[in-house]
Amino acid sequence: MYALLFWLSCTEDGNNEYYTCGRCNGVFKDEAGKISTTVEKEIILAAGHDIATVAYKAATCTEIGWNAYEYCKKCDYTTYTEIAALGHNTTLTEAKAATCTADGNNEYYTCGVCSGVFKDAAGTEETTVEIFSKLGHDYNDGEVTTEPTCTGSGVKTFTCQNDQSHTYTQNIDPLGHASEKVEAKEPTCTETGYKEHYKCSRDNCGALLLDKEGTITTNEASLVVDAKGHTKETILAV
Repeated sequence: MYALLFWLSCTEDGNNEYYTCGRCNGVFKDEAGKISTTVEKEIILAAGHDIATVAYKAATCTEIGWNAYEYCKKCDYTTYTEIAALGHNTTLTEAKAATCTADGNNEYYTCGVCSGVFKDAAGTEETTVEIFSKLGHDYNDGEVTTEPTCTGSGVKTFTCQNDQSHTYTQNIDPLGHASEKVEAKEPTCTETGYKEHYKCSRDNCGALLLDKEGTITTNEASLVVDAKGHTKETILAV
């Protein structure tokens, strides 16, 4: 007599322990051969899988994902299918110095999938975005770029020392005339004279003025006093 015993699995039938006679091929429940049975009666049908399901998980840049799958709680059966990690898809942002009016930044790479920020294109070393605040303007003391005249405004230009393309201007008031009095000259019989007036003493001006404040201009023709001419007197002969 010898015994047979197989444990059942999810997909294969098992059986209870039984004994088989080597001479008559009888099948028994006991070693003494007193309780007959059959192989068919001692079969234990396969239990079948105890299925559980796992939902789909998308892969990320650095972690694997998987399709929705099933697995058996009792054995190693599974329909698991792995989805490889995507890897980073980075875009370079170049370093930019701060200017008077705009912030600057360090060089960095940004992943379009996970929005991670990295020092390298492969996305192996994380970093942060550094913002360098704008400098603001630092203007010099200005220089006169258009000289004022007696009657015309001048211009003073201020230039940013951080960026010379940035300037602003400031008007300079007119100087006004530097009036000097010219006394009247009486005409003679043969020479013209002129009226009392004022003349601006500034270079490149020389304007003729009727008042000391220089608010009323005139010209030479208006100032001329005609010669008197001779006054004839008849002297009788003696």
